[in-house]
Amino acid sequence: MEKGCRLEQVTVGNMSGGKNTRIIRKSVSIDKTDEDNFKLLSSYGVHFTAQMIPTEEAVDFMALL
Repeated sequence: MEKGCRLEQVTVGNMSGGKNTRIIRKSVSIDKTDEDNFKLLSSYGVHFTAQMIPTEEAVDFMALL
């Protein structure tokens, strides 16, 4: 982003859990570093949705944090 890359929308799918993670959705677990990075990218205007498969309804990922 700082070097000129432009992202408008990112779909967050499977992110496995591990040490020091919390579950955001059934298939998405994040740690503090992940959360900070999502917030940073969001501040650049990137819109995140959570959706594991195409038939699942996409939801606003940032509202889940």
